[in-house]
Amino acid sequence: MIIYIRHGESTGEGSNPELSDNGRDMAEAAAKWLHRKGYTPMRIVTTTKRRTNETAEIVASHGWFEGWTPEIIQRPGSVRTQPEWEELVALVGDSGAFVGHHPTQHLLERIAGAPAAPKDNRCIVYVVEREGEGWRCVAHWQGRPKAR
Repeated sequence: MIIYIRHGESTGEGSNPELSDNGRDMAEAAAKWLHRKGYTPMRIVTTTKRRTNETAEIVASHGWFEGWTPEIIQRPGSVRTQPEWEELVALVGDSGAFVGHHPTQHLLERIAGAPAAPKDNRCIVYVVEREGEGWRCVAHWQGRPKAR
């Protein structure tokens, strides 16, 4: 099982923006959903962008087990192709998570049948499992952007 988390809403300021307050709330809600459903990431891989790292830190600090938090590893670049996805799976392990961006979201919509989600600033979670030679989405969650 691999958990994909699209980072929460960012401030949009600068070339490497941080999460907005709403983005932090979304990441916390995603962590609560994962915990409630029993999905525990043993390792979390992120891109080098601030918003993915902040999302990973919020998820990791959710209190999965007393005195333990998942390991966080940075990996440069997004995951856009199935070969890149397979490389990521080897890094993440059997029960890990990847915090990334839109390109990975759209890849999983294609290769795992994950439900299409808007390309906006919401946090999205897909839980995918290997099925034969491919992948299938077994659960998903979407944060809701605040009305402006």
